[in-house]
Amino acid sequence: GQIARYAVEGGAQFLMVLNAGLYRMAGVSSLGSFMPFGNANDQTEELLRTQILPRVREAPLVSGLMPNDPTMPIDVRFNRLAELGIAGIINWPTAGFIDGRLGEALVEEGFTLQAEIEMLKKAKQRGFVTFAMALSEDDSAAFAALGADVLVLNVGWTHETHDIFEKADRVQHAVVRVNRMLKAINSTGANPICLFFGGAVLLPEDSAVLYQRTHIHGYGGGSSFERIPVAKIISDNARKFRSIPRNGSMTGAPEGLGELVGASPVMNKLYRLIEKVAPHDVNVCIEGKSGVGKEHWLLPSSTCSANGAHNLSLPSIAAPSPTH
Repeated sequence: GQIARYAVEGGAQFLMVLNAGLYRMAGVSSLGSFMPFGNANDQTEELLRTQILPRVREAPLVSGLMPNDPTMPIDVRFNRLAELGIAGIINWPTAGFIDGRLGEALVEEGFTLQAEIEMLKKAKQRGFVTFAMALSEDDSAAFAALGADVLVLNVGWTHETHDIFEKADRVQHAVVRVNRMLKAINSTGANPICLFFGGAVLLPEDSAVLYQRTHIHGYGGGSSFERIPVAKIISDNARKFRSIPRNGSMTGAPEGLGELVGASPVMNKLYRLIEKVAPHDVNVCIEGKSGVGKEHWLLPSSTCSANGAHNLSLPSIAAPSPTH
């Protein structure tokens, strides 16, 4: 609900409410929404009633819906969503995301692309705006031929990439994939609104690349608005807090650090270095001639190289043995 409210304040024109939101709120990826942990349609309706509608009234809402619900006829579900003021329907969770034995089992139970097409046809007849999550060129053409109002073109699971070269490759992959799907849509003669969703496109500058190299109309956020930024902010803030020197704002010469003693400029520089790197899970190399006291920093599992350098894991640096 909080994420939805801020998205609207930022200018989002509509919100897609998917049962994946419940799993992202629980700290796991959207993949959890495809697992048999409960009725996906009930989960989406719960999210609407308890989290979204109490906080967001001014933006149109699009509800995820899975066909062939064995617990409730589709017309009854349409009535319930209409009573909530839902404007649109999207095929989520879409069976195309699931493969392997689970995917085969779902197909046997009737959870297929054709079932999703039939569900959206009925939704359109009931007056809902129809959104279609498309995973391939064939899916895109089929939903366009159906007359879906909006196509959401998925370019892969939302994925944060730190390597700049890998990220550039993934964004380029998204460009190629979107263009192929748009070509398939155009071949049907339909002209729906087309959005892209997922992949490594997480930042505005990533979106700019797609806008410049495709004819896409808009963007759906998902994990790039929820789980990924929240995880990053919390871990970064915790790491920065732990790296703050305890006596960094105190005046006068420090007396030492933990069991280390000494107040010379060289030792003070060492203390600041220790406080800076200690919160991070990385290795530190301590170099020096034999006899200067390197062994006082070592854990039993540490190793010593031929040139007199010792490697140690950072947790051991937090409570060092006495040395000067």
